[in-house]
Amino acid sequence: RAPPLSLPLPSFRRHDASHCHTNSFCCAMTGKPAELKDGSQTRKGASPKPLSEEEKKLAESFISPQLLRRFTQSDGTVDFKALSKTIPLQADYGPLQVLYEDEELIFVSKPPGMQMNPPHRFLSGTLLNRVIGHLGKNPFVIHRLDMWTSGVVVYAKDKKMVPLMHELFRERNIVKEYFCLVDGLPSEAQRADDSFTVDAAIDFHPDRKLLRCVSVDGKPSQTRFEILGTSRSQHMTLLRALPKTGRTHQIRIHAMHAGLPIVGDNVYGREAQLYPESDEELKESSSLKHFADEKFRVPLKLHARSLQFKHPFSQQDFKVVAPLPEHFRDALEVIDMQYVENEQNL
Repeated sequence: RAPPLSLPLPSFRRHDASHCHTNSFCCAMTGKPAELKDGSQTRKGASPKPLSEEEKKLAESFISPQLLRRFTQSDGTVDFKALSKTIPLQADYGPLQVLYEDEELIFVSKPPGMQMNPPHRFLSGTLLNRVIGHLGKNPFVIHRLDMWTSGVVVYAKDKKMVPLMHELFRERNIVKEYFCLVDGLPSEAQRADDSFTVDAAIDFHPDRKLLRCVSVDGKPSQTRFEILGTSRSQHMTLLRALPKTGRTHQIRIHAMHAGLPIVGDNVYGREAQLYPESDEELKESSSLKHFADEKFRVPLKLHARSLQFKHPFSQQDFKVVAPLPEHFRDALEVIDMQYVENEQNL
């Protein structure tokens, strides 16, 4: 077993690329990108996107007459839910930045704009598919990041690690560190001690399915923000975010609630005004629109920079860091904000 790291270990792996029978079948293959035995979790409320003609042909290629007969029930109907589980998740051999890997865990850096999991088991192109291509087997999913958030993601390679890692997240024994570039300058109160904490409950938005909002009826949520730098000429601030809880969109909502919305946030930031009140358009073109002459604002400037915890087996302090992606570093350069990642920062 490789020893735990206190610094990131970048490793770029590159490989050569490789590569519905009915609507009921298509629907049955949505929701869980990997079965529970593979460590995945079902996303509640997810609605399947209609398949394109190309996707339908691809789905049909996985179904043989023998397979249909096998799952045909006594009344003549087909158990499409059970049938869908026979289709293996696809391996994708595209580039994958491996930050650290040992016998039980693998940490990778997720690029912005890449989905975590495929909407259908026969599709690829997501982070999960690339990890499968790297490992040669299905990993166990531990947690998720939003599509346009970049940074550290950990998967378990061994099933026995799943409950141990889930417990670390559940009991808040993992320090999650994010960097975000926000619009606005901190208030005098927020500048005190160069940090501030947002303690505001988060609930589902009453009208928008994809959104969340601050609400007294929501779940308790807390995020600590530390000020790393400011650009007074561009009226922007670089923040380090340390979420104490793990609600959907928590950092984005708490930043907005503090009057410092994240740059490039098409849902809770300035970019939201470029979209009509349509969840469908947000799904299709999330974080792609930008203001004239401000292309540096996209994609979303939110980066999951590190995970720190005690390794469940060795009990040694363990930290894995994903360096800032190129688009984030470029944005800091455009606004003339000096920030250098060095060993002290890590």
